[in-house]
Amino acid sequence: MTKTARLLFHLVKMTGTETALNAFVQEFAPHIQSYIVGKRLLDLIRQISVAHHSALESRIEKLTDAAPSVPPVGQGWRFDCDEEQPVTSGLTQLLGLLNQQVASYAVLRAIALRAHDSILDGRENTADLALAHMRAYVEQIHAVFQILHEALLWEMERAGECCTCSCPACSHGICLCGQGARRSLSDVWQEFGPISQDDSVYLHPPRGGSAAGAVGLGPGDRILSAAGHPLKTHFVLQQILQAHEKGDHIPLSVRRSDGELEDVILHKQ
Repeated sequence: MTKTARLLFHLVKMTGTETALNAFVQEFAPHIQSYIVGKRLLDLIRQISVAHHSALESRIEKLTDAAPSVPPVGQGWRFDCDEEQPVTSGLTQLLGLLNQQVASYAVLRAIALRAHDSILDGRENTADLALAHMRAYVEQIHAVFQILHEALLWEMERAGECCTCSCPACSHGICLCGQGARRSLSDVWQEFGPISQDDSVYLHPPRGGSAAGAVGLGPGDRILSAAGHPLKTHFVLQQILQAHEKGDHIPLSVRRSDGELEDVILHKQ
């Protein structure tokens, strides 16, 4: 499969998952009508999904006249109603689907970058579209988590289940169970830090005829610094390469895949 074919395949696949997400939201909607905060959030997610689907179709049309055939996706995305706690169970399922969308758009962005369908061309592109859609769903994941515990307590209270916690606040009738659980979730999330913690640039097999290949850089090597600057993010390497002229020699500090440290000179192409 060519890079362009793979890109189109994933674009079409994402239209299918957006359709499936929208269908799930519509099936869940009647069960959340009484929980107004949740209803508003669900309406917003539906609007976002519809807009994403439209943007994906528009992108596909610009890239090809004949979109590839993709097996049906999202077929298992049905609302599995828990009669005892339909709102909480629905929000929990929704979180799973939104996280899957975030992961899929992250993959689509990487595919688009490799297919040279990015801002480097100075035009509308798939990489930026994937980033925007990913960001939108991460925001909604945060929004769902912010109401999840209160939704649970709301359903428990409607069923006549009162708080029996013996902590100082709860024992005085000031229930902090939802807020405490949400705080714990936030602390655990932050405990592991950002997903991307760059302190070097990881090498994949260099393309044929490249400057990296010419100086013997290979898969598993890590570039620690370039021109004396530590690579705290990959953007630092981009800036250094852009700042040099063709033919310049750029010293790199490299940790080889076997752990050995080595200095090499990259020749700017």
